[in-house]
Amino acid sequence: MEGRKVPAFRNMNVLRLHLELITSGLKEEDKEVIKKHGFMKEGMTRDVLVPDDITFHALSYAIMRCFGWQNSHLHFFRLPDEVYEQLTEGKYMTWAKMAGIYFRFPSEDFEDLYWDDDYQYGQNYKTWMRKKYTGPYKYKGFREEYLDNQLEIQDMFARHDEVEVGEFDFKQMKTVNKHMKKLKDAGISEIQTAFADVLSTELIERVPIVQIMSLPGKERQSFTEIRNYINEKTADFYVNDSINKFKTKYLRSEKKRREFMEQFNIPPLPVTDHLIYEYDTGDGWEVSVSIENEYHLDEHKQWKDSDGLDATDLFDDLMTVVMKYRPVCIAKDGIEVLDDVGGIGGFCEMLETIYECDMEDQDAVDQRYEMIEWAHYMGWSGKMIPPENTL
Repeated sequence: MEGRKVPAFRNMNVLRLHLELITSGLKEEDKEVIKKHGFMKEGMTRDVLVPDDITFHALSYAIMRCFGWQNSHLHFFRLPDEVYEQLTEGKYMTWAKMAGIYFRFPSEDFEDLYWDDDYQYGQNYKTWMRKKYTGPYKYKGFREEYLDNQLEIQDMFARHDEVEVGEFDFKQMKTVNKHMKKLKDAGISEIQTAFADVLSTELIERVPIVQIMSLPGKERQSFTEIRNYINEKTADFYVNDSINKFKTKYLRSEKKRREFMEQFNIPPLPVTDHLIYEYDTGDGWEVSVSIENEYHLDEHKQWKDSDGLDATDLFDDLMTVVMKYRPVCIAKDGIEVLDDVGGIGGFCEMLETIYECDMEDQDAVDQRYEMIEWAHYMGWSGKMIPPENTL
């Protein structure tokens, strides 16, 4: 862009993410309700520009803000089912080696998993959320460190040499064909049946998203090469020796403990071009996340995309990302949803109750006003918030 000076800033590329609320389970008539009353044209989508070093943890706050959720429920990222199956080979031992690299060992230590959930009553919620997805991005928990996960794995194998496995019969609602099997030989589905709270598909969130995701069509290493990479990296040191050293070493402060743990972290390699963000499993919200493009400044200080094409039409938004070190929403389809409405199906019912009420039916009118009052209490306005005001 001629005549426009680029201010001094840190060297950063910018990613374009496409977020799409999954509505595939809806009937066509329900989709028509959202199109009619929810300002949706094609789908409930958001296009967002983010710093190239944004972590999954920080991105989760941006996703919640984009769709209208208020961090009121558990949430996590997971790989698409087919990618998860191919990466782990369906074997628990393969998954165990990846705990702390791709996946986090199941835990109910929510204070650690959600280590920065420090909202105080009375704070401006939008301002609080913005701080969470604004860089620099630092991880200050412990449960996602590689060594911590391997401590959990070691403890599990110490407690369970064998496990009772079988097949879950959904008609009888019980496990059948039960038999004992060595833990090291068990499949992931067998462990999931034996221990409902042991297996997890949840991705670790301390890493930048580009360490697990890649641009569509970009060549990635094969799953076999990735497994070999993990085997080679873990062979560089003896996990058990490191664990024993951790157990016996007196670490005087949290900083020392963190420094000790971080030295064993193994960076993952990209395995997918899209993944799923789940929010409130009770309501069943799911968002498909993909990296659509990557922007960089060339030698002439002009913004270009991953194909080398000019991107100066996004100059202001790209500069906001770089200078303010935070995501920017640049496109939206569909209004915000809200918490505790019953998922996408419940959201459709809410829209019908509010906008398609029979005003001659007093019970329906009363229900409509109650629904409007509740929705407003939940922070929902029903208005289409412009992309530039979303984050």
